Amino acid sequence: MAKSSFVKDLEKIKKKADRLLKKTTDPIRMKRLGKLTIEQIRKRTRLQGKGVDKAMGTAKPLKKVSQKYADWRKKNKKKIHRKAARGVDSNLTLTGQMIDSLDIVRYHDGNLLIGHSNKLAEDKTKWQKIMGRTYMYISRSEFKAVMKKFDDIIRKIVAQSR
Repeated sequence: MAKSSFVKDLEKIKKKADRLLKKTTDPIRMKRLGKLTIEQIRKRTRLQGKGVDKAMGTAKPLKKVSQKYADWRKKNKKKIHRKAARGVDSNLTLTGQMIDSLDIVRYHDGNLLIGHSNKLAEDKTKWQKIMGRTYMYISRSEFKAVMKKFDDIIRKIVAQSR
C-alpha cells in the first residue's frame, strides 16, 4: 500500500526537524552555550561580587574578606587586578587568573563540564568554597538569561535553514 501524502509530509517534517536538532546541538554550538555560561559566571562574580552555592540557587553577595587581608590588598595595589574588590568586599579577583581560567574542560556526547584550565586555579576555587565563597554554579535567572541568548542563536539557525 502506498504512503499517503500526509505520511510523506510528516516524514519530511521529521527529517527537517532531525537536521535542525543536529545543527543546534552540535559540538560547536554546545561549546558556545558553555562560553555563554562562563561569561555569566564571570560577570556576576567579578562585577557584582556575588556567588551561587548550588545549581539554580540564588546569587548572593560573596562572604567578605578579613580586615587584615583587605589592608594587605590595599598596600599591594600595584600587584592586583584593576577590577579587584576594595575594602572587605570580595569578588574573587586578586590577580584575575582564577576567574579568567574558567573554561570548558570536557565535552562529551552533548555534556559540558566547566572548570579551570589549570590546577592552581582549581585549588584556589576549592579553598574559596571552604571559606564560604562558592561561585561555580549559575542561578535560575542566569540560566534563563543564558538560554535566552542560546535561543536567539537557534532562531537564527532555523531562519537560515528556511
